Amino acid sequence: MFVHFLRDSYDYHADKFHQRIQCYQERVRRKRAKGVSDEVYVSLLAELSAACRFDSDVNDLRGMLAEQIFQACIKKRGLGRDWKCSTGCSVWIDGRLVRYISEPDGKSKMTVDLGAWCFNRQTGEFYEVKLSPYAFHVVDFGYLNMLHQSLESVGVSEYKIGIFSLDDKRLLQERIQQLGYELLAKMQVLSLSDFLEDVQVG
Repeated sequence: MFVHFLRDSYDYHADKFHQRIQCYQERVRRKRAKGVSDEVYVSLLAELSAACRFDSDVNDLRGMLAEQIFQACIKKRGLGRDWKCSTGCSVWIDGRLVRYISEPDGKSKMTVDLGAWCFNRQTGEFYEVKLSPYAFHVVDFGYLNMLHQSLESVGVSEYKIGIFSLDDKRLLQERIQQLGYELLAKMQVLSLSDFLEDVQVG
């Protein structure tokens, strides 16, 4: 239910965000079958609402929540004791920072939303996370391509690069094509439903 709310909130200003939060709180309170975590959920929604004082806060919060949901999926799946996992992290390969500068607009990127590395196996997983497919831009895919090339150039052959959105995977694939990029062999497009299916199977 809350993921649908996040998907629909792309054009919300702060006042509308507060109104929609109140609607969700009322829906929870009116449930016939009460859950043990209902009041906690209502309280958390109130905290989210209070955190958004300006329109820009809504956009920042949407992106942050998408990352938090994805991190919860990673945590549930589990990577193992030998893995080191970080969020909003830079990637250094052979002593060099992986940094991409987009030629059209000069924007630069030097971090992934979530990175994990296993030193014992010399393998890693790198993820870029957005709530909406349309939040991905040229600089994101340019960076991921550079990351791929950098890993291959030093002989790292076992790794994953994931492109994750809470929205429909087909829309994300269309966005990638729209920006003129093709997925490389070690890259995969993930949606929330795909990831949850992966978690349940594992």
